[in-house]
Amino acid sequence: MPSFQFFKRHDSGSLTYLDVDSATFADEKSQLLEQGFEVANNHYIQAATAEEALTLAAQPQLEALDSYGALTQSMIGVYELIKAPFRK
Repeated sequence: MPSFQFFKRHDSGSLTYLDVDSATFADEKSQLLEQGFEVANNHYIQAATAEEALTLAAQPQLEALDSYGALTQSMIGVYELIKAPFRK
């Protein structure tokens, strides 16, 4: 099943996507980032078609997962800082 990554521009509201499995994905991603696009979410979306991926990307649950991931990473960082003095 194909994987897609979405990119958006906040100034214009433009949204586009790339097929992650494409041989030109890395080059195309660099070009989009140079043009002012930002990664729309922190994960790839697997779907049969780009339209299906867009529908999945618009679901609020994905945004919640992005926030949860950032919170989890923050908590891991705090834990590592707290336990560091006790390693000695």
